[in-house]
Amino acid sequence: MYSDPACSPDDWITDLCTSERISNSVPPSWLNEMAPAISIEPFDGDPLKWDMFISSFKSLVHDVVGSDAQRLAILRQLLSPVLRSALASSLQSPETYAVVLRDLRRLYGNTNAVVAASLRRLSCIEPMKARCDLDVERFYLELHGALNILRSRGRFVELRSAYTLQSVVPKLTYRLQHKWAQRAFDVRPKEATIEDLDSWLEQIVLMNRMVESAEPQKGELLNVKRSLPQVALKNRRRHLNLAMIADKEVQCVLCQDAHLLSMCPQFTNATPNQRAEILKEHGRCFACLDGVHQARHCPRKVRCSAPRCSQRHHHLLHGSSRVWPTAVDSQALVNPGDSRTATIGTNTVGCDSICLSVVPITVFADTLSVQTFALLDPGSQGTLVTDEVVRRLNLKKNSSNIRISTFHGNDPSLRVFSVDFSIRGRKDGQRFEVNGALVVPSLNLSSHVVNWNEERCKWPHLRDLPLNAIDYKKVSVLIGADNFDIMQPLELRKPPRKGQPFGVLTPLGWTVIGKLPQMFKPSQYSVGRTVNEIIVKKDGNFESELEIYERFWDTESFGTKPGANCRNIDLSLVSWPSSFEFSGGRYEVGLLWKTGNIALPNNRAMANGRFISLRKRLLGDPKLYGLYREAISSLSRSGIIRMVTTHEMNQPVGRVWYLPHHPVRHPLKPDKVRIVFDASAKFEGLSLNDQLSKGPDLTNDMTSILVRFRLLPVAVTSDVASMFHQVGVPAHDRSVLRFLWSGTVDTAPKTYEFTRQVFGLTSAPASCIYALTRCIHDFLPSEMASRLSRQFYVDNYLDSFLTSNEAIAHCVALKEATSKGGFPLVKWASTSSDVLRSFPENDCSQSNVDLSFGTHQMEGVLGLFWDCAKDVLRSQ
Repeated sequence: MYSDPACSPDDWITDLCTSERISNSVPPSWLNEMAPAISIEPFDGDPLKWDMFISSFKSLVHDVVGSDAQRLAILRQLLSPVLRSALASSLQSPETYAVVLRDLRRLYGNTNAVVAASLRRLSCIEPMKARCDLDVERFYLELHGALNILRSRGRFVELRSAYTLQSVVPKLTYRLQHKWAQRAFDVRPKEATIEDLDSWLEQIVLMNRMVESAEPQKGELLNVKRSLPQVALKNRRRHLNLAMIADKEVQCVLCQDAHLLSMCPQFTNATPNQRAEILKEHGRCFACLDGVHQARHCPRKVRCSAPRCSQRHHHLLHGSSRVWPTAVDSQALVNPGDSRTATIGTNTVGCDSICLSVVPITVFADTLSVQTFALLDPGSQGTLVTDEVVRRLNLKKNSSNIRISTFHGNDPSLRVFSVDFSIRGRKDGQRFEVNGALVVPSLNLSSHVVNWNEERCKWPHLRDLPLNAIDYKKVSVLIGADNFDIMQPLELRKPPRKGQPFGVLTPLGWTVIGKLPQMFKPSQYSVGRTVNEIIVKKDGNFESELEIYERFWDTESFGTKPGANCRNIDLSLVSWPSSFEFSGGRYEVGLLWKTGNIALPNNRAMANGRFISLRKRLLGDPKLYGLYREAISSLSRSGIIRMVTTHEMNQPVGRVWYLPHHPVRHPLKPDKVRIVFDASAKFEGLSLNDQLSKGPDLTNDMTSILVRFRLLPVAVTSDVASMFHQVGVPAHDRSVLRFLWSGTVDTAPKTYEFTRQVFGLTSAPASCIYALTRCIHDFLPSEMASRLSRQFYVDNYLDSFLTSNEAIAHCVALKEATSKGGFPLVKWASTSSDVLRSFPENDCSQSNVDLSFGTHQMEGVLGLFWDCAKDVLRSQ
């Protein structure tokens, strides 16, 4: 619940009584004694700090101190030096105490100033830093604070504004921008707002905290290391390699002469690929060429100086191919003759084993399933699956290109495959969808088996858990942080002592993670621990030869073959989200409400005010008044509108809405007027369009229609006459389509309501397109209906045929079919005079817009002009 915007923290200033006088009930030393106890941050004129300041001042000063003189003295100290100087003349007398407060409120506490400051704060929020969870929380808190101020002031228009949202989204990291786009797509048809972004960021912050709470702290790890017993230390063999600190003479590692590697003739004469292999062989830095460290850890921060390249590699390596590192012993990483760097390597052989978070799962794809094990790894940015599982489930592979960022400056593009599947725990439970998992040859884990039926009895806190035997060799799925909902911890069993494993309940079942002391004999396993960080990025700039050819042919055939969104389906089988029926030679489609039980306020008073303004405008323009009156009469004669009786006036309760209306005229058509009914007009913060859904997107692609229109020699166009007014509205939805009108000057307005769809309703385009397409499928053969329905862009029909006879057969059949459903096709135009002679003269186009290029009349076609004689499209 948000606070009432009509009630502000400074409302008490308005009613402030200025008749209070100085009271002697408080001793003169009061101010000095109490001042340290009053903790109010001085006000510096920031409107965003006004509410907090004035609330604190009222509670700690105004309501406590008994005289205006002492209140003013404290207020003077609580203003910044700049404000104190500006208001110096008003801070001299106790009589001006109330005046000063009112001046401050007017300047810094008015709603417009606070809202403007809040919007400035949103636009000035520092962009989020990549790969920093703390910065996500910082960004969220700044955003949330600014939105709270807008909510407290009741500025819901700004909160729902697309401009406000777009000013913040670019400040997210690139990865979060893509995730937010997916979130905004999922909430359709509702338009995502900045409040949705605020709630989404809150979820991310909470999930990050959950991950942090499940990780051991650094201090705990240090304490465990310090508390290792001496017996355990005897079982460890350590190799510690430290470089000497003293400087020695520079020596080339390639030719052994006294010069740097970058000056070596053998090195500089080699190709970039050969240079990279030399550095790999000698374990040298790919950035500075001298150190034995990796390029990302190079203290010199060297970057390539080649044009348009700023990668972390030396310019002599620019253009080289990827060099994969090989596993080497830690002792070989340090050259005794090099004094520039120091490395520490540790190889441990001991009795302890680390148990990873592994759960038994079942992987599904259609009717096939595979039982295997999954590793839950929150440190991985992606989900992996082995090629063996993909083959057994016969999964469809989607190719993509990625870049793997490691120490090498020139990150290569790699061809990988991704698959989609679903998983669940072995003991049934919820089923989860996994999308975009990368296919890998194998997951290189240890080869031991943990029989939890026996091992769990060793730890009392794990004894009652339903654990299964885990075979690490059979782990074939790695669940990464991109599917955190699958691995989120639901319950945690903490061990009684450090150094023992944790039990974690996940949506896939119980798992155990942590150290398992003395599970294996020292001679049985050599336990190596490796920490890797691989960042996988999608490479949008790399295309294979196959993709280039596919894109070429897709471009060449664009618009001439059905695409993925083509409506080549029988729409009679589609489930429509509202009432739909064919009655009396016309289709009726109900309004597409977002919710079924919406209650609308009766906005007749607002509509009446708009009508009074409209009548004043019409009375000042008699010609416009006559055109407007005739247009309303035409709607009434056609049965598109009807007068509402007195008995029906306020029924049904909660479903009555009045549409304000106004005239619109085209400069080239001064003798015609179009009446616009405003379904977006707001009353008490609501509008009719806010409560309606756009419905499914049934509009055919305009470019595809134009391409097919230009494909064959005989071109034909036509329009549906007043398409929106050809589709009826059921009686139970008509009460929200009312409006006020009076044909005379001296009579009160009467109430009318629409019986047909209204242009301007959010749901009207989808409803009318659906009705038209259903009409074509209902009254034409299936094959012909599928072909012709693709050629409509809303109410415009554009098509082309090989011969005039073929065009006549299809167009005559189409006109008859649409007429049966109440959609008259008019304004026929064609490059063939034979086609035009097959229609009545009144149904053929008379060129509404008189624009001439040469001597030929032009037809308007989807925003272009079509020269029928020359069959040429032009723009104005």
